[in-house]
Amino acid sequence: MNHLALHDLLNAKEGENLEFKENKHRFDFEELVKYACAIANCGGGHIVYGVTDKRPRQVVGTTAIEQPERTRRGLMDRIGLPFDFQLFEEDGKQVVVFIIPPRPVGIRRYASDLRVDFPEQNFGKNFPDVVRVCRHNILSH
Repeated sequence: MNHLALHDLLNAKEGENLEFKENKHRFDFEELVKYACAIANCGGGHIVYGVTDKRPRQVVGTTAIEQPERTRRGLMDRIGLPFDFQLFEEDGKQVVVFIIPPRPVGIRRYASDLRVDFPEQNFGKNFPDVVRVCRHNILSH
């Protein structure tokens, strides 16, 4: 990803593969793990720190992630996927982009919380049963 690609991300629609976090000074690793797990389950994508999530997006910078390499390794230890990150500087403000790979076949879970991130409309009235079966099958193994 180069500087131009960062601008492409800033103009992209936030959704199941892209999440923006302003987080100028505060960082919650557990929140990052949950978002990374959900995004991996949806085919991979990016989590961008130091940018407002409302359009038009503004680079506000972040000082909250002091050691992105350590954070990347923590993600790898917790979820078991080969995460990456890139640092950008825009007008003297740091932006941290975590690159989330897609999950392998199967559903990932975060601790005891199964991250079910497929649209309810795909299953209609059977959606609660699908979630129950997935939780039972994954959490019982």
